[in-house]
Amino acid sequence: MTIIRRFTSSETRPTAIEYDSGFLWLAYTLSSGVCTVQKVLATEPSQIAIDFDVAVNSINDIEAYISYVFLAYDDSTLLGQRYAKTNPSSTPVDYDKPVSVTEEAIACLLTSTHIYFLTPGEASGENAKIIKFTLSGTFVYIIDLTTVTNAKSFTIDSNDEIRVVTFTSPAQIVRVYDLATTPQFSTTSITD
Repeated sequence: MTIIRRFTSSETRPTAIEYDSGFLWLAYTLSSGVCTVQKVLATEPSQIAIDFDVAVNSINDIEAYISYVFLAYDDSTLLGQRYAKTNPSSTPVDYDKPVSVTEEAIACLLTSTHIYFLTPGEASGENAKIIKFTLSGTFVYIIDLTTVTNAKSFTIDSNDEIRVVTFTSPAQIVRVYDLATTPQFSTTSITD
């Protein structure tokens, strides 16, 4: 049996979602330069547990990890922020955009000690980049994927190797490895 429920919300443009132990973290664009994040009951999204606003153009990704929720932004100065799950009104940890990064973070992913942000490489003359920070906000390095453009998403495996997928023709899977030393990458085209 399939049950379909209608959820009515005054928020109209969801931009990101994350499941977290019976709850959903949802991000919405309210207006130009203003977004909201809500923690709602997964089975009844009209029951809002937490609601807070963020002054950015868009929230492009959400990751929940232990006591924190991590956000990836379209913003001129921040790639993202970390908020305490139980008290998001407390001061967040900022992940500042390095000067050499000109594009927004389209996604983020976590390990037990680091957060990575992905930029797409869609602007003229830009390549996709992965920016690494400690969870406490200290910048570590930038991996410039010098031949990769139009990145769309990424994931990390149990060996701490990142895979990036592109929206190119042909599409590419980019393997990024040696993250603890000198990061390297290789590409594989996806063809019919």
